[in-house]
Amino acid sequence: MDKKDFGRKQKMMEASLRDVKTALSAISGVVAVGIGLKESGRKFTEEISYRVYVPVKKDLAELKPEEVIPALIDGIPTDVLTPYSVLNDSGVCGEERMTLGLKRPLVAGIAVSGDSDSYGTLGWFGKLDDGTDVLLTSKHVLYDDTNQTDRRKLKTAQPRLAGSATALCAGSGNDNVIGESVIGIRDIHPSSDTSVDCAIARINPEFAQDIVLRITNDSTREVLSVRGTASAVIGDSVRKIGARSGFTRGSVIHIGDIAVSATSDSEETAVAVRQGQVLIIPDPSENYRVMEGGICKPAFTNSGDSGAVILNRDDRIIALNWGGDRTTGNVGITVACKIQNVLDKLRSAGYAVTLSVSPPETFSG
Repeated sequence: MDKKDFGRKQKMMEASLRDVKTALSAISGVVAVGIGLKESGRKFTEEISYRVYVPVKKDLAELKPEEVIPALIDGIPTDVLTPYSVLNDSGVCGEERMTLGLKRPLVAGIAVSGDSDSYGTLGWFGKLDDGTDVLLTSKHVLYDDTNQTDRRKLKTAQPRLAGSATALCAGSGNDNVIGESVIGIRDIHPSSDTSVDCAIARINPEFAQDIVLRITNDSTREVLSVRGTASAVIGDSVRKIGARSGFTRGSVIHIGDIAVSATSDSEETAVAVRQGQVLIIPDPSENYRVMEGGICKPAFTNSGDSGAVILNRDDRIIALNWGGDRTTGNVGITVACKIQNVLDKLRSAGYAVTLSVSPPETFSG
C-alpha cells in the first residue's frame, strides 16, 4: 500500500474512530485505541488496523464472549497490543553519536538544557506574537517530568549549565546561558486528544540575531530544513536530528492513543493512556542501535533526543519527540506528540507560537 492509499484509509478510519473507541471501550480490559500498522510475529506488516491496547493478553479460551475483541470492525482488522514501557535511557551498540559541544550560532538539533546534569535537543525555532524569538523542546528538558504546567523563568543553556569544574571545562558554564524558559507543559493524560510534553524558551537577543534556520549537529553531515507543519500519515517516511542519536530515518506506524506502563516511581495507575501520539520505528537501513536486555536493536531515537522535531519527506514538522520504548519489540519505538497539539496547547496557555521556516536556498531535496 503506497502513501496515498494509507492516507485515504487513515482519513476514513479517523472519521469513525470516536465511535470505534466507544464500542471497544465497553469491552472489559480495553484501555486505548489508535490507528496503525498491524503487527505479526513481532514485525510490522503493510496492513492498516485499529490498534487496541489491553493490560495483559489472554488466550481466547480464557475470555468470556463479551470480552473478545472482534477481529474486524467495518472490514478493518484489529490488532491487540499490550502497554509500552517508556525508558529514560538505553546503552548504544557501536557508534555513540552524542553531541554535547557548544554551538554558535544556534541551529536546531543541538543539545540544550536547564541544568548541569541532563540534556535534550533544541528542536526548532519560532516567534511569539510580540516578535520574541523562542526555541521549542520538551518540558522535561527545561523543567522536569511532572505532569503539570510550569511557568518559572529558569536559565536555558546550550549545551548545559555549569555544575562542576568538569562541566565547565566541557563547555557547560553560565556563559552558555542562551535564554530563559517561558513555559513548560506536560499534560500526558487529559480527557481529550492533546497529550503533550513541550516547552519554549526565550532566546537572548545576542543569540537570536544569528540563528541559522536549519537542523544539524556535529555528528552528521546532514542538514535538514523546515517548510512548515503537517499531519502525520501512517507509512510516512520521516527524519530527525537529535543531540543523542544524530540523523536517523524512520516510518510512522501509529497515530492516536497508546497505553504506557507507569514507572515504579510514578503516581499514575499501572497503565496510563497517552492521547494523540505518533509512533515511529527506524528505517530498515538505519544503523543506529541501542542495547536493551543484552540485545542490540535498531532505533530512531534515544534518551537525549527529547525535544527533536520529526520531519516528513516534504520537510514539514509532524511531531515533537518526547520518549520511546526500546524493550518491547525487536526495534525501538519512538513516542512523539502531534505538532498541532503542541501548538494548540501553547496557544491555550497564552503563547501563540509561529514556527519559523527555513530560507528557500536551504531546503533539502
